[in-house]
Amino acid sequence: MTNLNKAVEGNTALANKSVEELVADLDSVPENIRTAVRNNGGGHANHKLFWTLLSPNGGGEPTGALAEEINSVFG
Repeated sequence: MTNLNKAVEGNTALANKSVEELVADLDSVPENIRTAVRNNGGGHANHKLFWTLLSPNGGGEPTGALAEEINSVFG
């Protein structure tokens, strides 16, 4: 997060966005910091998602259409 924060420092519009918002709309990020935002922000978002879903107390059973598709394919 330190390098992401450094990259968006001084750009209030970007600094006020969440990591997920930044990564989802990289075209709105100036080209001179886009790689830093993608690499550092994307890495943080991926780790956050990973540990939220795969931690011992995270995730849970899928629901809805995802659960139905998993059950139809794998039983």
